[in-house]
Amino acid sequence: MKAINVDENFTAQYIQELYDLVNKLIRFGMDYPIGNQTWVQAVAHLHGDLKPLILAINRNRTRSVNKELALHPNILIEFDNPDAPSGHKFYMSLGAKIQIEECVLVDQSISLNIIVSPDQDLTAQDAEQAFCSPFKRGYHVLRKFHFDLDMGIRCGTRPISHFQYGGGRPNYLPFEDFNYELYAPLDIPRFPSIPSSLIVFLDQFIKLLSRNPLHDITKENYWKNAVLASEKLWLEPFFKSAYEHLSKADRKETLFDFFCQPASH
Repeated sequence: MKAINVDENFTAQYIQELYDLVNKLIRFGMDYPIGNQTWVQAVAHLHGDLKPLILAINRNRTRSVNKELALHPNILIEFDNPDAPSGHKFYMSLGAKIQIEECVLVDQSISLNIIVSPDQDLTAQDAEQAFCSPFKRGYHVLRKFHFDLDMGIRCGTRPISHFQYGGGRPNYLPFEDFNYELYAPLDIPRFPSIPSSLIVFLDQFIKLLSRNPLHDITKENYWKNAVLASEKLWLEPFFKSAYEHLSKADRKETLFDFFCQPASH
């Protein structure tokens, strides 16, 4: 997008910062288990893809490196819902897809899911107070939010960095089967959102679960340094550009228009 110069250098720095954090999580994150898995298990696939990608980008800037990165299975953390019936388990999951084409980040999709696993079948009468729809035992996606950065948007009428509610079935959830009743094909509305890295979203994701022991990992120096560096890469140029846009005395474009501007605008 116009507010961030997402080129080969930006992409190389982002991938390096992401690899550095993942590498440290594998080395030092064992004291902070994630539910029934460890950080090693949670980021092993991503770690395995990042290292050769970094080598390929650094060795070859001839725009021939293409790669899709994914956070799978999704990181899954149980959390307490004080308003739910006793014994019903709630989970929050975080997944991501990062698409690199010709050494440049072209698409990033980060998905946040709220999931419930009731300990018994819920009748319509029971569900009216708890969840607003009947549930059988198993895993049910109650909410799905995703935050996209789509650099391929060139029309100038859709936000390049945007937030959506719902969308397609979540990929890479660590369940054999789960129920997803949200209307999957609905791709609108797209609300403008601040562009952020997977590193920043990981930090926010964990801090949303403030009662979880995992929250302590965000106090580690290596974690804080990684988040600060990622905010500098992504957010400093964005807010500087947004401020300059809003400060123009003869401004004709709205802030929504600003979010829709491609880099070449």
